[in-house]
Amino acid sequence: MFLKASLAAFVVVIVVVTLLAPSRGGGQARADEAEAVAIHWVGGGTVEPARLEDDEWAVDVRRPDGSLVELTFDQDLNLQHVDEELGRTGGPAYDEIRGALRRRAIRVAFGVTGRGRVTSVERDGPNEIEVNVTLPGGKRLEVELDSSLRVGEVEDEEPGDE
Repeated sequence: MFLKASLAAFVVVIVVVTLLAPSRGGGQARADEAEAVAIHWVGGGTVEPARLEDDEWAVDVRRPDGSLVELTFDQDLNLQHVDEELGRTGGPAYDEIRGALRRRAIRVAFGVTGRGRVTSVERDGPNEIEVNVTLPGGKRLEVELDSSLRVGEVEDEEPGDE
């Protein structure tokens, strides 16, 4: 049993390395590679078409249990960010903030960072909201708000930090 599992893991690694090695260009081939790497990271499911956002590949994967996860990769397909979007019931993941509270949190964050692309608005503990913003130049900021939407900290967001 252990030998079969080890062999299967080895085959997956070889397939992923093979997919990554031949092409360094853009276009559909890179999108296909990003999708293959995303499925590998999640461990299975149904992949939606990869999309290039700024200089990163974003790929949504729906797991067999119905949950949805978004993975973000750099141009070399190194994992940068994993964000649970939907839980098993198809509703928002436990930490995702939606609706009016999300809109208000984004307005407050933009008041500090300036306008940019919001990558997530999530609960970070019982009394804190985290808004992640990517600015037009590519700089990523994490704005921490308290439950009354007062700004706490604003810091550079590290790749892969969740």
